[in-house]
Amino acid sequence: MAKQFEEVEDAKRTTQRRLPRAQREVQMIEAAAKLFGKKGYAATSMDDIAEACGVTKPMLYAYFGSKEGLYIAMIERAADYLRGHIARLAPEPNIKRRICQGLNVFLHFAHRYRDGYFVVAGSVSSSRPGSSMIDSLRQQMLALAANDLASFRPEGLSKAKALRLVEPYAHSLIAVGESSPQWWTGNAGLDLAESERTVAKLATAIINLVRQELKAAVP
Repeated sequence: MAKQFEEVEDAKRTTQRRLPRAQREVQMIEAAAKLFGKKGYAATSMDDIAEACGVTKPMLYAYFGSKEGLYIAMIERAADYLRGHIARLAPEPNIKRRICQGLNVFLHFAHRYRDGYFVVAGSVSSSRPGSSMIDSLRQQMLALAANDLASFRPEGLSKAKALRLVEPYAHSLIAVGESSPQWWTGNAGLDLAESERTVAKLATAIINLVRQELKAAVP
């Protein structure tokens, strides 16, 4: 029995050694995300993470340098996902559809990487590592949202004025995107498609308010 156990452990170690670097890195980040979400950043040690993903602590340090480096790698991965998926929507000619699909990127990210999403969301406006990176990403998304909303301006209204007027609505759109995963995961039995429809309704309401605001601003 002991020999069989040793053989199984040897097989596991062999599999771990054969993992490509990129795949192992993802494994480490996902294990860390679960622990950060469960215990918090400060209470999670590199020993905890190493044990959770079945590697040695020196290997963690070799990959990320420190716990902060691992945390920032997780933030970077989330930022790349959100930025990349939203960028893919740029060719969509229907602005309303593009806005709704952009907000759904937040839901899809939380659906695929739930632990990571909530850890990243908790890093906003905090002193945790990577918070400035998240703030920078948010500013980029705000700029995209404002630009899309300003596209609803009627003839006779300058884009510069439209951008000033839509700024609070752009913040509202981003707030919908950031908070929708928390609402969705907090409602057991609510499927992703239904959540997307609700987000679309909220986006439509904001867009309608923007249309009214811009129309009223025409000289």
